[in-house]
Amino acid sequence: MRDARQRDASGSLPDGSPLTPPVREAHEITRLREALICKLTRQSTLTDARIADALRAVPRHSFVPEASLQRSYEDSVVPVKHVGDELVSTLSQPSAIVVMLEQLQVQDGMRVLEIGTGTGYNAALLAALAGPKGKVTTVDIDEDLSRHAEIVLDRLGCSTVHVQTGDGFLGVPEHAPYDRIELSVATPAISPAWTSQLVDGGLFVGPIRVKGMQFLTPAFRKNGAQLVSESIHACHFVPMRGSRTANISTYRLPVQPNLRFVWESPDEFPAGLLTRILRQERKVLDEVPVSWPAAAYILLTNEAAFYTESTDGRVHGIAILDRDSESLASVISSSDGWGAAAIVMYGGEGARRRLAHSIDAWARNGRPGIDALRLTAVPSPGPEKLGPRAQLIRQPYYDLIASYEI
Repeated sequence: MRDARQRDASGSLPDGSPLTPPVREAHEITRLREALICKLTRQSTLTDARIADALRAVPRHSFVPEASLQRSYEDSVVPVKHVGDELVSTLSQPSAIVVMLEQLQVQDGMRVLEIGTGTGYNAALLAALAGPKGKVTTVDIDEDLSRHAEIVLDRLGCSTVHVQTGDGFLGVPEHAPYDRIELSVATPAISPAWTSQLVDGGLFVGPIRVKGMQFLTPAFRKNGAQLVSESIHACHFVPMRGSRTANISTYRLPVQPNLRFVWESPDEFPAGLLTRILRQERKVLDEVPVSWPAAAYILLTNEAAFYTESTDGRVHGIAILDRDSESLASVISSSDGWGAAAIVMYGGEGARRRLAHSIDAWARNGRPGIDALRLTAVPSPGPEKLGPRAQLIRQPYYDLIASYEI
């Protein structure tokens, strides 16, 4: 809630800077902002004129007063808060923000819930899009972040935004129902609270981990008990924090203590089988080119494929298990991204053949990207029988059905 005691008679922002900048600085802000809008438009990232108007109306630099004006209006992430060595909050990259806003399709008068307030900048954009008759509720688990965001939003006159401190996994039921729900943090599972607080026909947009794979950001339309994706883009956000999202579908094995395994296949995690396989000789083949769309395709079209990552986050990969030959083939890449990847094998040849077949299938089908991926979220447990090209991904609360339109 707004607190009148936080108002400053001088009309300054929390860092002490005035709401109205000097004329020279105001010209520089306008120039930098318009340059960013032009860049996003040229890239076809920004296509909605209403979102462009919102970018003009909301002063991005006011939400990160410690950053320079130049940095504030670059198409890059601005770090905001660390806990130890972990970055837990950022001012997100403008292109990622715009992609998600275009997916969200906020209209005048809508009620919007944002999970992950951060600086409050995205909440201000949502308020501009929802208009004076709309209502934006935003929640963050960190009280210092939500408090700072509330002060800045109040100074800027964003009277239709309600800021709340709490666990975003629970939503904010007292202001429900919502026409739109947006996640500004990445989640390993879809919360039942979000779907229950979303109107039928409403849109839910947010980065979700699918079999451990990051960056997938679907726009789900609520259709009764299901959520059906209408579009999927790639956006990277810091992970959601809270007890309900910790270590979901993640396993460790004593034989490889520095690895985390994300297992979301229909059967149970094969700890015993993987332990036997990983005790065999490790063979490393020459590096091969494996793009991120190819890795996603391999992971999401193979029931026995799963995601692995080192505990320090520097190395990640996907692996295919072949039970018959008790073998494993992994595609290992650095944290810098996909491209040249090493193939690591344990056991016989069965898993390597499965991996090669999947890479060939991706090429034969036209090298589909995630724009060809379709996800349907259904209350768990999902159906046991699916079509020939669909895969069931087990997650808490909602299972996902993945398929490619090829």
